Amino acid sequence: MFALLYFCLREQIEADSRKVENQFSFMAMAETCEKCGREVRGDFEVYSRDSAQGYEIVVDSTPDRNFNICDSCNIQVCFSCCRFPESGYCDDCIEKYQLEGYLRDVGLIRNGP
Repeated sequence: MFALLYFCLREQIEADSRKVENQFSFMAMAETCEKCGREVRGDFEVYSRDSAQGYEIVVDSTPDRNFNICDSCNIQVCFSCCRFPESGYCDDCIEKYQLEGYLRDVGLIRNGP
């Protein structure tokens, strides 16, 4: 039953993906950091691909991207305003939800301040 559901879902996703391009580019929501007001640059790229585990949606970034959209509160913040930009969270959310220990445990923060 699960295999049939997976197969049907995969077929629908593949059909839908043929209706639109496989790669999209999303520009920064605002042109400035919501903390310091400095200009941000770069963007996100979203594309689909087949993998050994099935169909994947991949979110990547351009090499010049210097900002995050916080995974929790969705503010746009430049890397300079984040203690741990590699985590995907702004400093306020890391502190508010006490995420630093968890993010270190799962490897999203290595060494830092």
